[in-house]
Amino acid sequence: MSVFEIIGYVVVILAGIAAGLFVLVCLYANLIHQRFEAILFRKTQRRLSLAAWHHTALSQTPKDEWPASDWPINERPFYLSYQAFGRRFFIMAGSLGDHRFNAIKGEHP
Repeated sequence: MSVFEIIGYVVVILAGIAAGLFVLVCLYANLIHQRFEAILFRKTQRRLSLAAWHHTALSQTPKDEWPASDWPINERPFYLSYQAFGRRFFIMAGSLGDHRFNAIKGEHP
């Protein structure tokens, strides 16, 4: 085996490693970085809630506010979300608190 063959093997191996690292960095940047959010059974500053959005806003003004009923999730919930295709997909688990009878208003999801 000559020196030129060894140099060729080393160059090809280094180019393969560089290409593999480039692919891994691209996958990380496009599929993982800042796409996950999690609350793993810890107390949070704000309480999560399930909101049931009502379509009665069609007859109300202004039309950009939608009323909703609210069910807060008790302390220490499990929440895991992933953002893809311009949407956020999530799994949320916890026990629901008492129904809040005061309607909330906000932007319809």
